[in-house]
Amino acid sequence: MSIRTRRQARPSLRTRLGRLVEGEERQAVVVTALFIGAIVLVVLALVGAIGLAWYNDNLRPLARVGSAEIVPQRVGIRVAGGIPIA
Repeated sequence: MSIRTRRQARPSLRTRLGRLVEGEERQAVVVTALFIGAIVLVVLALVGAIGLAWYNDNLRPLARVGSAEIVPQRVGIRVAGGIPIA
């Protein structure tokens, strides 16, 4: 009869990744990830603010009378001496 040795179980993914960054390296990775996350949030907020300003300037109706809406483009045409708003 032969003796079989047991294969050691593979370390989990978390364990293998944990070995890659230890001590100060781990702190540097965490700080870098948080910094990148903060930059992404600031960029998203900026894009959202630009989109909201564009919507307010170009798409949002200036007034509503019953079911009719006065949009900014019609006011610009009226001011330029073109067709009436109605």
